[in-house]
Amino acid sequence: MTETITAPTRPARPLRQLLAASVGNAVEWYDWFSYTGTRAAYAHGLGQQHSRPDHVLA
Repeated sequence: MTETITAPTRPARPLRQLLAASVGNAVEWYDWFSYTGTRAAYAHGLGQQHSRPDHVLA
């Protein structure tokens, strides 16, 4: 009969995981807002003025 030896597992770090997820979420929101703001500014500067917001988000 063989005996199975398992390696000890590291405890989960919920605070670190929460912090990492929060930072990632903040980066994604910043990316989205900077993209849409820049796109709107360029469209306005190039004379492509539309009243519908879906042209900005497209």
